[in-house]
Amino acid sequence: MFQKRTAYYRSSCQIEVTYTRQKSSQSTDARRFNFLYHGAGMVRNTMSDVPVDYKTIYNKIMNLDSTIRFVTIIDSEGKLLYGGQREGLTSHLKPDYQKQSLRHAIDAWELRNRFSGSIGQGKYALAEYEKIKRITIPLGRKHLIYLTTEIEADHNSIIANILKIRDSTTS
Repeated sequence: MFQKRTAYYRSSCQIEVTYTRQKSSQSTDARRFNFLYHGAGMVRNTMSDVPVDYKTIYNKIMNLDSTIRFVTIIDSEGKLLYGGQREGLTSHLKPDYQKQSLRHAIDAWELRNRFSGSIGQGKYALAEYEKIKRITIPLGRKHLIYLTTEIEADHNSIIANILKIRDSTTS
């Protein structure tokens, strides 16, 4: 397992996160991963001409409930716009698997959109695993809010509150 050790801004457009993995009782393997986001987390919403402050959305979501582990806002190309993991938590996925999980969420959402003409727009998707819950919520037409929670999280309350945050931010 990887544990998030540090996170800091290297510039206005880059976050550097250092993960460490215990290799033996005396050594650790440190790896650095860089995540990019647009500017200072501010871009225009695709559904309207209102600027969306992704950092504010991220902070509001993380402050909703202590069972929220990870929140990221991504575009349909997989570019991280803003996000992070709750301080002090250990990730269940290796960084490469995290990227694959995000790609899977994007692909699954695009597949759901193919049926939206018949059944309407998707509101959210929830997947429950043995260790976490994964929630995906659209943010405009080309962005997603992707988050994970502890298994005991009240996902109905979290989803309802995120929808309120999203709607109040993008309307």
